[in-house]
Amino acid sequence: TMSPDASVKAHYQLRNIRTLFSIGAQTRPKMAGYLEAFEKGHLGAVEHAIDAKDWAAFDKVCHDSIAGLNQMHAITHPGYIVWKLPAEPPEHLDLGSQKTR
Repeated sequence: TMSPDASVKAHYQLRNIRTLFSIGAQTRPKMAGYLEAFEKGHLGAVEHAIDAKDWAAFDKVCHDSIAGLNQMHAITHPGYIVWKLPAEPPEHLDLGSQKTR
């Protein structure tokens, strides 16, 4: 399961992504349809996993979302942007809760 702290952080990041998508749709109107479809499909699935506090589902939909982003970029900007997660979190970042320090 996802900890309450992780859930709060994930919701915060999701809100920020949605804000950026809204700005992107306004500044790049040709991309608005792609952004809206991604938001409804992939980001909706991410939100559902966060709400359920289901870490396994969250991990899966995040990987699915990255694949979806790469498909979208292949259509809109062939070869220009490819997203991938690092095998390990960057060592210089402490991703733990400040409450546990």
